[in-house]
Amino acid sequence: MRTDISSLKSIQESFQTLKTSFTVLVWAMVFILILSLVSIAYIFKISGERVYIISPHQTFLAYASYNHEVSVFEARNHIRVLCQNLFGWDKDNFNNHMETALNLMDHSDGLKLFNTFKSNEVYENLISTSAKVTVDMDSIQLNMNALPIQGIFYLTQNWQSVGGIQYQKIKAEFELIPVSRSEANPFGLLVQKIAFLKYENNKKDLKDSVSVIPQNP
Repeated sequence: MRTDISSLKSIQESFQTLKTSFTVLVWAMVFILILSLVSIAYIFKISGERVYIISPHQTFLAYASYNHEVSVFEARNHIRVLCQNLFGWDKDNFNNHMETALNLMDHSDGLKLFNTFKSNEVYENLISTSAKVTVDMDSIQLNMNALPIQGIFYLTQNWQSVGGIQYQKIKAEFELIPVSRSEANPFGLLVQKIAFLKYENNKKDLKDSVSVIPQNP
């Protein structure tokens, strides 16, 4: 009987030790996970990149705090460079212009536009007609009072070919978010959520502000 009681007591002690060890292991894993998430968030915060939070069901985009000021002049120049490359080309510079433009845009938005150009055989038409397409910026309107920056641009595409010159008016609204500057993106901005609208007399749709977004403390 003593042997049985001793064995039972030993089993209970072993079970309790195992339970304690498992609890400590779980809390250690939770602590490491929290520490890792905090470290990743801090790294992206100081680097000015965007953070994607991945869950089992979907992916969320979290905006980090950005450490540089954005002026209305930088924002306008970013849009001007984007439009000159995204909508102005000939058969010799089409690929280079598209690459430059895509570096200034959200990847998914840029890919959608590129696929639209591809399905409409824009490049093939440039080759077959020897057309040269230039861009005149009619207006760039920006609301700089909050992030993401809200904007609308108006432009005119000039299609020059042996048959003469044709014009196409383009209007689109968009958002601008700050990102880290790079050689491919010197203004440190990214265009997203481009939506094309009916061109109507270049009316003033947004309050065009010259205020800046203050640097985060």
